[in-house]
Amino acid sequence: MLRAAGVISKNEQFLHPINVRPKPALPAKFAAGFAQALEDIAGTQATAMVAHAKHQSWDTKVGTDGYFHSLVVHPDCTGEDSWGRQPAANICERFGIKEWSTDRSMHVRVVNNLRANSPDRFQKAYERAAEMISLQHGPERPQKIV
Repeated sequence: MLRAAGVISKNEQFLHPINVRPKPALPAKFAAGFAQALEDIAGTQATAMVAHAKHQSWDTKVGTDGYFHSLVVHPDCTGEDSWGRQPAANICERFGIKEWSTDRSMHVRVVNNLRANSPDRFQKAYERAAEMISLQHGPERPQKIV
């Protein structure tokens, strides 16, 4: 088994088309804070992902309105969340979502609800995300959210 892994890891032609799965820097429960911080720092618009169908065997929590995640969608249609930048379909696959859409107004509602219902927790998640994002996107720091 170890020999096979060594042979595979040295075969760049085989490995080149395989994307390395990034490790999440923040748990998914901080997705809205991460997306909002990324919007504030990088100037890309955050949006909600709305599930229309999911794999039956997955236990992904989906709100009654279909909300399951927030992220930023870039002009090339890739999505970025705390796992990094990748095709939106890949992000949905992580959650077991088969069909989805995006909804900017839903993200705004989610963020406003988090600010109102758990401001300290949201602020902590936002600041943690902002620190991580600033290291990747530049030295700009967002203002503290009130």
